[in-house]
Amino acid sequence: MKAGWIVAALMGALAAGGCKKPEPKSGEEVVAEARRLTKPEPGMYETSVKLVNFAMPGMPADQLNQLQEQFGAMANRKASQCLTAADADAGFEQVVRQLGEGVGGMQCVFDRFAADGGKLDAAMACTGPGGMKAQIGIDGTVVRDRSAMTMTIEQQMGPMPGGMTMQMQFDSRRTGPC
Repeated sequence: MKAGWIVAALMGALAAGGCKKPEPKSGEEVVAEARRLTKPEPGMYETSVKLVNFAMPGMPADQLNQLQEQFGAMANRKASQCLTAADADAGFEQVVRQLGEGVGGMQCVFDRFAADGGKLDAAMACTGPGGMKAQIGIDGTVVRDRSAMTMTIEQQMGPMPGGMTMQMQFDSRRTGPC
């Protein structure tokens, strides 16, 4: 009888220990991991952004459609940028630093950031003004002349009881020299 109780207690302790949330990665750990990504080739790049999914549970359909159109208009676009030799040599370090710093008063930490050559898998937790909280996942591939990233954002904020989920696709490709 005592042995069964001890085994049950140990199993409970192991299960609880296995469910711990991982410690956030430090900025330098993330930057070191970002250095493992394939560096881009210098040149002119065209980037397209596409809104893949947008949901706000509990929002009336007409308001949701209006927001989807607004976000879609902002997201569904193309832009060109010249990537200099110095920019290309720096790789993705600056982008990763900016992501970790957040935007618009947001404070973000990376819960996960794993890079291996051309593959990226990352997760961030962000907090911001008005009690806003967001979980951001990034999954993608990077090769010397193009990249494809999917970003999923799950956001909670006081006036939005059901929260918001948005998924965007970023595709970038080298189109030639600058």
